[in-house]
Amino acid sequence: MLVSGGGVAGSTVAYWLSQHGYASTVVERAPALRSGGQAVDFRGPALTVLERMGVLDRVKERDTGIGDCTVVDSAGEPYAVIPAVLYAGELEVLIDELIEILHDRAAEAGVTYRFGDSATALAQDDNGVHVTFEHAPPERFDLVIGADGAHSAVRRLAFGPEEAFAHYLGCYYAYWEADNHLGLDAEGMATGDGETAALSVFTVKDNR
Repeated sequence: MLVSGGGVAGSTVAYWLSQHGYASTVVERAPALRSGGQAVDFRGPALTVLERMGVLDRVKERDTGIGDCTVVDSAGEPYAVIPAVLYAGELEVLIDELIEILHDRAAEAGVTYRFGDSATALAQDDNGVHVTFEHAPPERFDLVIGADGAHSAVRRLAFGPEEAFAHYLGCYYAYWEADNHLGLDAEGMATGDGETAALSVFTVKDNR
């Protein structure tokens, strides 16, 4: 089995394939595990999945410890508080730390990783898929799984241009890291005009 994408979805599906007796290879175009990105929240059944994968304790050790979020008006006056459990779930971890945990667990289970490469062509027949890579020699696989994100190369190769599958929902999100000049301590603050824009600021581990 070939899994394209070494992120959360890729390592998770590769791990579970290995648990059911399938040899899995993960190909990731980045030269190493990806870093950065927003936090991932866990609640309910997702915690059960972490437990069954044997990584729940590892994830708990990386908990961001995020607290409640205070909503303020244009003058900076608070008028509501959103409890952390509503927006951060029962457990929250930074995505790059989660990727590292899942990669290590999948590797322990025998999953093979190829970094710095990606699929460039797929040719399916009744017996599997012939895959051409950017760098490695062509190879056949029983199944190819695209776990390579919103702009999936595998989806494009298998089904056509992204424009046929991407649908604008009327808004954009942007995330970045900034200095903690507000002095927030394991908490969040949010504001917006109620119509066109909103801004949320959160501190995570070590008050970053």
